[in-house]
Amino acid sequence: MTHRCLLPPCWRDKIMTTFLFYYWHDRRFARQVGGPMKVFELANSLVRLGHRVVLFAPRVGFPCQQTSATVIELPVPDLWGLRQLVFQFMLFWSAWYQGMRDRPRLIYVRIMPSVVPLVIAKLFSRPLYLEVNDDPFL
Repeated sequence: MTHRCLLPPCWRDKIMTTFLFYYWHDRRFARQVGGPMKVFELANSLVRLGHRVVLFAPRVGFPCQQTSATVIELPVPDLWGLRQLVFQFMLFWSAWYQGMRDRPRLIYVRIMPSVVPLVIAKLFSRPLYLEVNDDPFL
């Protein structure tokens, strides 16, 4: 039986740094692990292939213990009106700073209501991979 590599050519060719983003900062989701687990598994798989993965994650739950990727945990205040604003601000500045240090090869984002990954991809002239695995309007 032959196996076909489903990764894009830029993921197969050489070792690279990948930035992964996901949106899971609401405290109501702290005990629900289904969404982030897919991101953690993708990060672990890329690390096993020899790539460097930087995962931008909210400081909710325990993402550092669930993946072998480098995790940049973002503080998220438990204030309804500020939660989204602070998260987006911290996400942009931490991704920009990390990007200046690491120069990512590509940006991968699991569906999230943010333009930050797109802006970071444009700033560093890198491709953006957007995963949409369900109906975003549910």
